[in-house]
Amino acid sequence: MVPDYLHDPKEWWEVMDRTAGQPVPVGGWELGPERHQVCVRKAQPFHEYTVSFLVYVIWDLTQMYNHITNSCGGQAPRDSF
Repeated sequence: MVPDYLHDPKEWWEVMDRTAGQPVPVGGWELGPERHQVCVRKAQPFHEYTVSFLVYVIWDLTQMYNHITNSCGGQAPRDSF
């Protein structure tokens, strides 16, 4: 899977403060796409944060299953669509 940076993350992604049970305002976090990181500004000590985001699936689910269960040995997935 690869994060979707084409569609505006500030519109489609959500950062939640799970300890407070509240979403973090859009201005309260920033994205570092070069390292696939979200940085929460002014994070509260000992609070847990999660990020919900969009991704592109690179492998078809059937291809992933076959690769794992049949030990395909690193073969690249083939387009099946």
